[in-house]
Amino acid sequence: LDLLADAIRGTQLNPTLLSDHVAPSDLIRLICPEVTLDLSRIGPAVLFSGAMPEDCFTLTLITECPGKGHAFNFGLDYSAGYLGFFPPGAAVDSAAPAGCGNAIATIPLETFHRELEIHFPDIPESWLKRGVCFEVGAREFRLLKRLLAEVEGGLGDGAGGDLGASRMARRNLEAELVPAYLAALRSAPAAQIPEPGTQVDARLRRLDRVREYVAAHARERVSVEDIARVAGVTARGLEKLFRERLDVTPHSYVIRQRLCGANRDLARAQKEHGAVKRIALNWGFWHMGRFAHDYRALFGEMPSQTLASRI
Repeated sequence: LDLLADAIRGTQLNPTLLSDHVAPSDLIRLICPEVTLDLSRIGPAVLFSGAMPEDCFTLTLITECPGKGHAFNFGLDYSAGYLGFFPPGAAVDSAAPAGCGNAIATIPLETFHRELEIHFPDIPESWLKRGVCFEVGAREFRLLKRLLAEVEGGLGDGAGGDLGASRMARRNLEAELVPAYLAALRSAPAAQIPEPGTQVDARLRRLDRVREYVAAHARERVSVEDIARVAGVTARGLEKLFRERLDVTPHSYVIRQRLCGANRDLARAQKEHGAVKRIALNWGFWHMGRFAHDYRALFGEMPSQTLASRI
């Protein structure tokens, strides 16, 4: 999960696996003179929470989306061709399906405002304060995807390719990249910006309460009945809510929250005797054999292997 937690430069995301096992993910980072471009393809379905960098505006283009994604912070579903625009420090709260591809540009404040004056001077003030997410125009999406494909081709086997090695090439790319993202941001008419319906809002607020409760009590034994009471629904209604929005059962969600927490702690812990047991107990796993079995089923390795791989 460390790779996914670092999927956007300058922020630490908290990923929780929604798939029942890990799958390979790819991340390419290109650092230009001012702008950073992160290209990611996410192997498993993942729930991301956290906050965007404090010193940048962030634009996230969904380049591939085999399933349906949910942007909880914007209150909408997304697919390929959607663009999320985040002001500095904005919350991230999104469920990405397996195989989802993202092209994420982080643009420093001064650079962004300078480029806005040229390419999008009439940007709505509300977007700059709260951000926005919508499906970009077909032409803008096509042109931006073509540019991104050229970037990947220029990088070759990662940042060691010709593009990554040449500062002048990266500066010239930056001069094309920022206007292309701003053209995509400018492409949606105001009428296309979705306003979440009251019913959807209520369901998302209910899910938010549940997730906050689970996060606060993740190290404890939380029952489905406890969660249903917090949500104000029946156990069946809770199951439907989780299935529709996260494609997991409430019980699986709780267990994976705890396993992912243990994974993060193991990846950062000092290699010392008893560390695995201590971390397992801290996350509410009292049966070591069951913990090791469930951990291996989700992450494809034993807890001790995660600890041993720490650099």
